[in-house]
Amino acid sequence: MDEMKGKTMNKKSDRLAGIVLAGLVLAVSGCRGPNPSCCDAPVLDTVTQVSSYNGLLAALYDGVISYDKLAEYGDFGLGTFDKMDGEMVMLDSVLYQVDFNGKVNVMDPSLLTPYATLCNFKADQEIKIPAGLSYDEASKLIESKLKNPNTPYAIRIDGTFAAIKCRSVPAQEKPYPPLAEIAKSQSIFEDNNVQGTVVGFRYPKYAGALNVPGFHCHFLNDTRSFGGHILGFTTGDDVVAKVDRCTRLNVYIPDTEEARKADLDRDRSADVNAVNRSK
Repeated sequence: MDEMKGKTMNKKSDRLAGIVLAGLVLAVSGCRGPNPSCCDAPVLDTVTQVSSYNGLLAALYDGVISYDKLAEYGDFGLGTFDKMDGEMVMLDSVLYQVDFNGKVNVMDPSLLTPYATLCNFKADQEIKIPAGLSYDEASKLIESKLKNPNTPYAIRIDGTFAAIKCRSVPAQEKPYPPLAEIAKSQSIFEDNNVQGTVVGFRYPKYAGALNVPGFHCHFLNDTRSFGGHILGFTTGDDVVAKVDRCTRLNVYIPDTEEARKADLDRDRSADVNAVNRSK
């Protein structure tokens, strides 16, 4: 694992410990991001994330970097906003928020994020998804087709969903409660026969301290009137998954006072399951 300095931020909330780089570097097409060395040439197959999912589970909700500073790192991704204000979806370079009431808003990229996962999406594989599959069944089918299960993947699924269940959460106030507590009062939105796009990432289990092991997905319908963090779905017709194998991972580690005090070594796997899928 190599370390590389990030740009100095003027605001205290933008201070970061640097970029921690993990993963293999292979010269194949896919997610593109800035070179982690001193050179200006782009690096292929790069996922960039702000903070870790363990940090989010540990209630590190203060934004540490703005989305416009992340623009070169991705046109596709998911995350949240300062104080956990709703669910973020980045799709085709447009920044969306699904708020606590279920409204989909186009957001100003100057807003801060405490947690996000992004890449410049370029599919290198397509997988046809049959109708009638659950979220878990579709995830297992996609995993069975992946060429290298030991790398992160960006996952885009387009088509009609016979049923889908999503959620969002409201902005929080200090002292921040753990995410598992917030999830108990989440807003849940459901729809049937809806056309839209799943925006997600699949991480191998060994990377579980950094991000959700397995699938972490958000959703937007085609009319941009419905979406959120996916709790479950049933596939309908003409569903196709496009996957982008990513063999480089950039992680921005927050260096705030709260982040220094947080216990990020604790096993939070039970919390991951509690907040990411429908009961």
